[in-house]
Amino acid sequence: MDYPSLLHAGRYFFLLFRLSFKKRGYAIRTHDVIYKSGIIAESTTIVPLNRIQHIELNEGIFSRIFKLGSLQLFTAGGQSGHIHISGIAIEEAKSIRDLLLKK
Repeated sequence: MDYPSLLHAGRYFFLLFRLSFKKRGYAIRTHDVIYKSGIIAESTTIVPLNRIQHIELNEGIFSRIFKLGSLQLFTAGGQSGHIHISGIAIEEAKSIRDLLLKK
């Protein structure tokens, strides 16, 4: 591929990344956590609060520069029930973790 083609492809993937980031969402409800993502094929995961076994908060080196984090919720139901929320403000991720640990 030549340089202009690579530049065009790079712009396309950047646009897709931004769109996918905007199409992600989560909510902490009374009895469960819901997470929705995807542009073309949307997926929705709902995890009851009583099924959450472990909560992990991750901060990478680049994430720390922008004060972002990644929150993972692990369930007893195997891999299909896990939720991975990335790119959220670290303070928000910490408050979500603390809220879920209290429940």
